[in-house]
Amino acid sequence: IICSFSFPLPTSIWSPIVITKLWNNAQKKISSFDQKDVSLFQYSQLFQVYHFCQLLTDESQKVNLQWNNEKMFEKAKLSFQKNFLHPKMSTLHLSVSKCLNRIKVSHKCNAIAGVYMVNIVIENSDIIVEIDGPNMFFRNDLHQLNGGSNLKRNILRKEGWNIIEIPFFEWDLLNTDEKQNEYILKKLKEYKTDLSK
Repeated sequence: IICSFSFPLPTSIWSPIVITKLWNNAQKKISSFDQKDVSLFQYSQLFQVYHFCQLLTDESQKVNLQWNNEKMFEKAKLSFQKNFLHPKMSTLHLSVSKCLNRIKVSHKCNAIAGVYMVNIVIENSDIIVEIDGPNMFFRNDLHQLNGGSNLKRNILRKEGWNIIEIPFFEWDLLNTDEKQNEYILKKLKEYKTDLSK
């Protein structure tokens, strides 16, 4: 079924449940390709799907996924870490961080949460701030998170994190510090936590 990698694997095989046959087919396809034709991103997608399935607690959804070999598992895990654990900060990311500093909310940028690097973690809390630029959405619908973004959020929530989502199309409308401060404070108040430094 999976005959090429011109589309994201998570979009194809993770929702609502990963089917074991598709999982095995994906591994077989990757194994049959010349290694130079398989990208780090494709390996990392396999690891992301596998990790999500390990977090499923509903017995009706559980799927026992097995790796064909340990070498493929290690390659997928390392590829995932290289692909997702990167220290880049966008202008949007920096703007949100500056806003948190203004309202005196202690936080860490590009912090590790579970197996992911996330945009911002609010210190001494279980709150993550994810800043959603255009590449986090479907190309034909910039208000709908794409499969990979949704999978990441689902995994983080399964691990116990609360997620504040800041889409670029909302943040871009906040053209003053005061509007940005009010926006962030409203989002933070949903968790009723004293987050002041």
